Amino acid sequence: FCYICLQTKASADLCMMSPHLCHYAAQTCREPQWAETFCFQPHVVYLAYTDKFKVGITRESQTKTRWTDQGALMAAPICKVPSRHTSGIVEKHLKQFISDKSHWQKMLKQGNEAPSQSSFAEEWEKIMKIVTDFIPTLETKIDIYADLKITSLTYPLGQFESKFQSHSLEKHGSISGEIKGIKGQYIFLDDKVFQIRNHEGSLIHLEIT
Repeated sequence: FCYICLQTKASADLCMMSPHLCHYAAQTCREPQWAETFCFQPHVVYLAYTDKFKVGITRESQTKTRWTDQGALMAAPICKVPSRHTSGIVEKHLKQFISDKSHWQKMLKQGNEAPSQSSFAEEWEKIMKIVTDFIPTLETKIDIYADLKITSLTYPLGQFESKFQSHSLEKHGSISGEIKGIKGQYIFLDDKVFQIRNHEGSLIHLEIT
């Protein structure tokens, strides 16, 4: 965002990173009509395994896209809520018991493998119990996914260097190499990884040989 948009657009407000801080109810939302379309639609709270077990939130329509985007090896929904704000409240509560972040280097490292179905199910049941106990404190409708539905994901990964460094266009100017694989937002180029999401909005010159 440019500075003006950073200060005025709802999509640049702090609640985009911390949904539990949504202030729509206080009638101070920067763009109420935009929020009614974007924020007030079904969201899913989920359990995933990236480099470890973690929880996250996403719009219901974007669930599998989100899991792929963050390099999850396994994932399953926990509950569905009516708004981004409510999903943020549930996630904030769960963060007392489980991480909501991934370590990108560990997530990409060779040998990072998915847990067993039974291990994932055991962790899912723990989180489900926490959510079920927390629901009565919320004054809104929450749908629990009573049956565990695990999605397993694989990525096009060949043999790549065991040690790699993150490269950016801003720092290095140009990047070259043979594509060794893709996982989540990352492309492996020999001993380098290139994070696509960090370069949104960049104008590039691409040469393929």
